[in-house]
Amino acid sequence: MRRKYFKGPIPNGVSMLISSPDRTLFTIINCTKGTVLAQRAEVASAFLTRLLGLAFKKSLDPGSGMLFPFCSNVHTFGMRFSIDVIFIDSSLRVVRVIESLSPRRFSPLVRGSFCVVEVAEGDAFESQTKGGDELIFAPVCETATNELGSNLVCPDFSERKR
Repeated sequence: MRRKYFKGPIPNGVSMLISSPDRTLFTIINCTKGTVLAQRAEVASAFLTRLLGLAFKKSLDPGSGMLFPFCSNVHTFGMRFSIDVIFIDSSLRVVRVIESLSPRRFSPLVRGSFCVVEVAEGDAFESQTKGGDELIFAPVCETATNELGSNLVCPDFSERKR
């Protein structure tokens, strides 16, 4: 992992995320809006997976994506489709959302970003994900269905120390 580029202690809420083996699947839930950002986001922790990411894939299904821990910018070289890019800080809050990043482009360097999620174009808009939203990463269960977003129960983060 690229721990040396992240300054400060690793927060409790993300230890499961960063210790996951390469290609582990997570569901990403926007707790602020009560929507699902990605039903099946794959963790890219190995060097080759991080380097290639979504490059050379023909398309990205809605509801799927890729998660890059310890990352603050991405590129879309080798991609054939546009993506939405969500930058997340170490407290799992959205720092910035870039919608429709075209192929053969670099994203800007986003200071304060702990990890980056790449999802299909339009998924960020559909889930109403904006800067400041709180996200939750849940391991994907084999029994997960498309109805996951209809009955979300999110913990109350208002009492948490900042």
